[in-house]
Amino acid sequence: MKKIILAFSTFVLFLPIFNIFLFACSFNFLNIDLANLSDYNWKKEEPNFPGYQSVSLRDKVITNSGDLSYVNNQRYLDYKNFNTGFKNLDAIKKQAVTGVPMNSAFNPNGNYLKDFGESQKSLMFQQVNSILDWDPNIDHDAKYNQGDYSYIQSKKVANKWVNSQDANVQTQILGLGVKATSAMNSVVGSNRIFNLNFNNWQYSDRFVAWAGAESEGIIVPPAADEINAAHVNGTKIYGQVFLDGYHGLTKAMLRDFLKRDDSGNFQIVDVLINMSKYMGFDGWFWNNEPNGSWQNGLIMDNQMSVEIINQFNKKVQESTDSEIKHLELLLYKDHGILGYYENGQPIDTWANKLAEVNHGQFLQDFYSYPNDSNKWSQNHQQFNSFDIYNMYNLGGWVNGEIFYNEKRIGTRDIRELTQRHLDQNGREYQNLGKELTDRDNNKWTFDGRNQNSLSIFQATTAFDLAGIYLDRLGHQPTISDDVFATMYANYYDDMIYTGQHRYLTNQDKGTTSWDSDFSIKDLSYGVGNLVQENTILFDDASGVDNVSNFKTNFSTGQGQIFVSDDGSVVKNYPWNNRRLFDTQPTYKWNIETASNKMPSSDVFGFYDYYQPYRKGNSIALGSGFDDKGKVLPFGLKEKINWNIMGTNYNKANKKVNFKYKMTDEKDNWENLSDSIGVKILVTFADGSTKEIGVEEVPDVNGWVTISSDLSTIGELSNKIAKLGLSINPLKADAPKIKFNVGEMTVNFNENKQDQLENQTYITDLTSENAVTRGNKTSLRLNWNVDSSLHEQIAYYEIYIQKAFGDTLFVGQTVNNNYYLKNLLISNNDKIIIKTINKYNSENSSFQSWNLKN
Repeated sequence: MKKIILAFSTFVLFLPIFNIFLFACSFNFLNIDLANLSDYNWKKEEPNFPGYQSVSLRDKVITNSGDLSYVNNQRYLDYKNFNTGFKNLDAIKKQAVTGVPMNSAFNPNGNYLKDFGESQKSLMFQQVNSILDWDPNIDHDAKYNQGDYSYIQSKKVANKWVNSQDANVQTQILGLGVKATSAMNSVVGSNRIFNLNFNNWQYSDRFVAWAGAESEGIIVPPAADEINAAHVNGTKIYGQVFLDGYHGLTKAMLRDFLKRDDSGNFQIVDVLINMSKYMGFDGWFWNNEPNGSWQNGLIMDNQMSVEIINQFNKKVQESTDSEIKHLELLLYKDHGILGYYENGQPIDTWANKLAEVNHGQFLQDFYSYPNDSNKWSQNHQQFNSFDIYNMYNLGGWVNGEIFYNEKRIGTRDIRELTQRHLDQNGREYQNLGKELTDRDNNKWTFDGRNQNSLSIFQATTAFDLAGIYLDRLGHQPTISDDVFATMYANYYDDMIYTGQHRYLTNQDKGTTSWDSDFSIKDLSYGVGNLVQENTILFDDASGVDNVSNFKTNFSTGQGQIFVSDDGSVVKNYPWNNRRLFDTQPTYKWNIETASNKMPSSDVFGFYDYYQPYRKGNSIALGSGFDDKGKVLPFGLKEKINWNIMGTNYNKANKKVNFKYKMTDEKDNWENLSDSIGVKILVTFADGSTKEIGVEEVPDVNGWVTISSDLSTIGELSNKIAKLGLSINPLKADAPKIKFNVGEMTVNFNENKQDQLENQTYITDLTSENAVTRGNKTSLRLNWNVDSSLHEQIAYYEIYIQKAFGDTLFVGQTVNNNYYLKNLLISNNDKIIIKTINKYNSENSSFQSWNLKN
């Protein structure tokens, strides 16, 4: 503090001299000089991207749709005439010289004009981009931040994996979706496979896209690509209102955040609601710690949070707009605990008020338990006790390392967060020292009744572990290094949910100990031991599906290969775009011996980034993976059942297809069907199973389509709870195999359109901005589609065709706003966009535009 005061005094001492010198000149030394910014080095983010890859479109019918003139083509972005909303310095330095659309993040008061290069004294301290002025018609980045998919409703599967699962226990996942709050552009994808691509959505009721920093933005919507990934998996996703007085928040920063209208209402409420609706997410996580370690009111009075939350909830409840009425606030307060003193007074008065005004939806702070909130729930029976969440600190450090590292992840006995803990005699603890000692010796017992829900803080810790692995390589990561790191992250992330064994059993045991020396031998306990899986595959009592025309390729929105809808392959192409995320397998991994339904000891499940059927990955069975991330073959000694998707179907009027591929140790697929038999497997709510007769049709490159009409089962006496495959060795000497599944459909193609000759989907293509540095141009692309055909569109692929030379594959997206960077283009080169038809690849179409500058 003394250093700060001294610096301020020095500034005041010399201020008059500065004023005399600067009256007649601009303040160039105080503003950013956009014209002299260095080129942005994309290698920092995409270290192993080898450049765009050549492809052949020689046999494709390509419709010429006119010219594309790229406007506003300059060396740097002209912010005076092209507003992109609030940006901090790091974001401006990147965006100004690339033109890249960025993930939205906002500070309430916005920017000074000097941040965007203004040097005139009369203008440079004028403020712009206040959160209260946010308008997607003015903010050119806003449209890139819209999610593409609405939330798909989910429900619990019809059969518990283990007896201890409780459909009432909810999960609130607090996880990073991008590595920083500012200067990120995941909304338009990247060319690096390794990223924070969370995929265990089946155990996530609510996902909070964790973000926020006073220097980067404290109001942070979830990235659009994250919205897509969550919604297609039946998970709600939330932005962040990050009021953190421990790390730099000031009273001055909240000026516009706390402004009221003439009626005394907080104006920020309408902004939060409108932003949620426009971008397509489900509400906000209110991180209420504005005063840090200072007394209440020094930066912001907690009463203001109470009022804002109350106004938000009231507006949502009274709205007749279905896109608003579902919004909700999740809530946390630092040190917040819903407990009582012996005299009946709340331990934390503000936590009590905040929880009450938020209808009982509240996240207690670290080391709070159902023992603490039990009486609060008894006194507030109008609220659901499962709307109280207790925190699993997954990323906590002990003795200089992440405690839940590769050895310990998937061993936490999370009953301590959902049930009351007791001593070994079944009584409440009276001595805190004894209570903590017993905890670290794993001697707590539990009352067996879940009453609260579970929140996981730093839920992307497995990706941190993979990042540490990459950092220790000692060289720039190669593509295969990144594939291995992705497999590594997925492997340990699975353990959070299905324990160290990556499989759930009724015999699983965990530990409450935070003692690094406590033995964890043979322990395995995951979120799934308490939380029942969600699925979007269910129907109503009459058999009408929740999702019609269901199809998934299990894409995790990334890859080192890209496979188009017609099977054409782009190799050596690292990519990451969660807009192309698919519904994930419900079970990771439920692989059992058919004879006794015990977990297989030789066969395990993985994602496979070397053998995708479409997009960038498939799912696979193997014995492990090597140092390049390749799945290794396994020996099939007996029939196994692979449960892939959980369901809750009342009726059997379902046509189910899988596309699978078997390869041997030399990656050959010929003649394996004589050694291995495959059938579709149905599991019912009572645990019984039935193999269904199938039709097999060869596809290309060894892929096989296996299909069955489940209506042959007849009237159901038990719901259909799981869909998968049985895999059976037909010979005693069956070869070792790797078994991939690249696609699954249910009741697909019922609305398939007839083939349309020379169908074009895109009605017009424009470029709202271009930045050229040297001989390389970066383009923002924007297009509209025929509204009558919109429902048929799955996604788009983008190509550059040189007037004299190669055709390059340059990107893929679901949205009709995209960005291409560092293109070597000239007049009469072509932009080609392939529109992928959702139902029939023969109806996909290519359109081209001649580039004109």
